[in-house]
Amino acid sequence: MENFFIGREAVEYLKLYLDARSRGSPSRKIPPEIIDDDSPLIRDAKSKRPRPITPGQMSRIIHHLFIKAGLIQRRGQKRYILRPHSLRKYFRTQLTAKGVPADIVEYMMGIS
Repeated sequence: MENFFIGREAVEYLKLYLDARSRGSPSRKIPPEIIDDDSPLIRDAKSKRPRPITPGQMSRIIHHLFIKAGLIQRRGQKRYILRPHSLRKYFRTQLTAKGVPADIVEYMMGIS
């Protein structure tokens, strides 16, 4: 499984996350969900009906994780050196460095 898209640890966390969604939240604020092929991979936790999170929500989540990990400082700047888009650039760089053909890289990035 060495060349898999995500590592074993990420797979285990993804399984735990999907299992928790299928059971629903302990507070019952989010009801149990039947996970199928049409279910969003990451859902909006504020909606009772499963729907995907927006790109803006994803950016805010990643930004707060950068702060929590100590990768950036919480300041009033408009731009940070490390932004959510940096992960996209890193992904492309890693695929290219591993010798993945350009058309496959573009497909995986949603370009073509």
